[in-house]
Amino acid sequence: MDLILYLCSVTRERPFFDTYRSDTSGFLRDRFDDDYLAKRSKQGVRPRIEQLVCGASPIPCLETNIYATPSKLAEDLPDDKKDLTIFEFLLREIQPDAIFLYRAQAIDYFQKRFNCEVDSDRYVTVGVFGHETHVSCPRRGRRFESVSYDEVYASGKQCRNILTPTE
Repeated sequence: MDLILYLCSVTRERPFFDTYRSDTSGFLRDRFDDDYLAKRSKQGVRPRIEQLVCGASPIPCLETNIYATPSKLAEDLPDDKKDLTIFEFLLREIQPDAIFLYRAQAIDYFQKRFNCEVDSDRYVTVGVFGHETHVSCPRRGRRFESVSYDEVYASGKQCRNILTPTE
């Protein structure tokens, strides 16, 4: 399955499925985007995620957090709420072909869990629950919000080229 799974460590402030899901139309992306941008700076993470998705197009993308418990910041969660069960279920079931990690907690978790070294500015191949997955992240020490839009777009395009090689 050609799917990029974007992982971060910041969690939602309220239950996602109660707010952004419809029984008739599924994920309410427009509502999600409107709420997200109303609460956060337009210079933050969301515009960069959109650039990554745009660069990877037409590869379908899923964006998710590593923790399911809502909080403004993952650092605010008590250890007993940092449950990775749902996240690991998604990795096993979806078997993404590529993952772009951002935020130190997500990168650190991934490297420890899958005994790998995630490199910035290029995709490395990692075995994720028996599935070969291409993984990258922003340069260590750089906040994702500070990465230029061109760099983020280029990373999405690089991933698309890895997953859909030209002949």
